Amino acid sequence: MTDLLPTDDTYVQEYANENTPLGDLNELLLNTTTTGAYFTRVFFKFDISNINLMYVSSVRLYFYTLDVTQSVSTSLDKLATNWDEKTVTWNTKPADLGEISSFYINGRDDNTWNSRDVTNYVKSISSDSVAFQLRPYGYDNKHANISSKEGTHPPFLRITYDTNDYYLSTTGSDSNDGTSWANAWASLLYASHYLYDGDTLHIEYGTYTEDIGVDGIQFPNIGSSGIKLLPSTTSDTYVSGNEVKIELI
Repeated sequence: MTDLLPTDDTYVQEYANENTPLGDLNELLLNTTTTGAYFTRVFFKFDISNINLMYVSSVRLYFYTLDVTQSVSTSLDKLATNWDEKTVTWNTKPADLGEISSFYINGRDDNTWNSRDVTNYVKSISSDSVAFQLRPYGYDNKHANISSKEGTHPPFLRITYDTNDYYLSTTGSDSNDGTSWANAWASLLYASHYLYDGDTLHIEYGTYTEDIGVDGIQFPNIGSSGIKLLPSTTSDTYVSGNEVKIELI
């Protein structure tokens, strides 16, 4: 599992601040009025360039409501990414790309985490970033204050991965898919780029000599859940290369 903080988040406001960037505030205002003036929209943008979406099983957007006046009817929308929090205004707001879901932010949701499933949309993205909009609707003088990334409870995108078993063997090949002993990989360095949170790598007894460089073996896709490295026997298994030795017991 990986939690991504926004690269940008802000809100834009119609009428009173339609040409004013509201920037990097601690709180984001989601607001409706009886006249339609002073409406706001809340924006979030995330960098997903290091996420391999092929292995993702679910994605949820989390945001924290600090203060809610009654229940706010809200749409969660897809949003174009050609904006930044320092310069975007109501009059320069990015294109709304369609609704993901609609829901209520309840009046009893003061100091509460809210989350929405965005899996299908995120997995359809082919660019390095993804953005969302919270859009209130109705003319009813209601609002919700939401913590920003500068606030006490930053919003985040929670990425959950499929979990799989992979295999490493002294007789394997890095052209294999690593999903069985018969199709095992040959090097831990190669395997490290394809292991995700919750995965298990079964390692055959033996010595693996690899050129792992001065930085050693990194696991770029591993988050808080980690992975399991399981030797196939109780004997020591180790990887050595460039005078670096990793012992798995």
